[in-house]
Amino acid sequence: DGYVAGFNRYLADTPKDKLPAECGDKAWLRPITVDDMLRLNEERMIQASGGAWLRQTNAASPPTADAALKPAASLGLPNMAEMIGLGSNGWAFGREVTTNKSGLVLGNPHFPWEGTNRFYQTHLTIPGKLDVMGVTIAGGPGMSIGFNKDVAWTHTVSTDRHFTLFELALDPADPTAYLVDGKRHAMDRKSVTVETPTGPQTRTFYTTSYGPVVVMPQAGLTWNTKTAYALRDANRGNSNSSDTWLRISRAKSVGEIKQVIEQTLGIPWVNTIAADRHGDALYADITATPNVSAQKLKDCAPSAPAAALAASARIYVLDGARSACNWDAPGLMPGATMPAMIRTDYVANSNDSYWLAN
Repeated sequence: DGYVAGFNRYLADTPKDKLPAECGDKAWLRPITVDDMLRLNEERMIQASGGAWLRQTNAASPPTADAALKPAASLGLPNMAEMIGLGSNGWAFGREVTTNKSGLVLGNPHFPWEGTNRFYQTHLTIPGKLDVMGVTIAGGPGMSIGFNKDVAWTHTVSTDRHFTLFELALDPADPTAYLVDGKRHAMDRKSVTVETPTGPQTRTFYTTSYGPVVVMPQAGLTWNTKTAYALRDANRGNSNSSDTWLRISRAKSVGEIKQVIEQTLGIPWVNTIAADRHGDALYADITATPNVSAQKLKDCAPSAPAAALAASARIYVLDGARSACNWDAPGLMPGATMPAMIRTDYVANSNDSYWLAN
């Protein structure tokens, strides 16, 4: 609410000729609402999960004919253009290797110089309550990477998958209905119309209890009269991120940062690398991640071609016809069970596996 109020106050108090020339006279420049911020946060949260399947969701439509699964030897996660090349390097050094026996962080984020994922330098202060400096992504009210007088932190991209697919067994009489434990469920259907410079565009989306129906023909993930695929997203509705980064901004030690991210699971798809004034260094791959064990992946394997996507593209597909194959309660992996370490020498990550952190 405070960010929205401040944005709108600035817009109301600043004459148009004093605004940046790139936006001052644009029709889209307008006051924002809390709903706008919630939608923006959702887009940020799902960039490495549902957002990366945007085109595959948009292309999903009921079948006109059957299609067979195709080989997927060179496939990977489908990415929106803006996500391609995102990644970072991060190092945190502890008191064993620093001259002043305090912590030191080197962050080397690889985010674009333009677009909605661009970083902006910022310094947030509330006398007696908050004093933190660093960078934030455009439109973000908090600090993405930064430091206060006690801690500094940075992020790199996690190797975790933050979604799974479910292979649906369809009702033979209706390809927009699917079976779970033998019970029929109708897909939800929603048409969305968006105004564009060339006129309104309408798309119809189909959703299941797992999430939206998606297609990826090059992987053979098609919607035919027998089978469809739905995406369940670990970051869908993840509203904890703002509170998580605010609490990190106020932290006094890396132990406190670790506790915050374990409790909130508000970090969507990045590792956390941090150090504190006491000389401790933290690495944590604690993110919103599906609670699916290796045994469940084995027990709930889908058709052989879909199962093969795990090895060829790290796209994990579960049998959607059995409720027992859904994610284990409470849905996300508990933060305390995820990879993390606090050391006094160093930790490092370059968007690779947690086992390489030291």
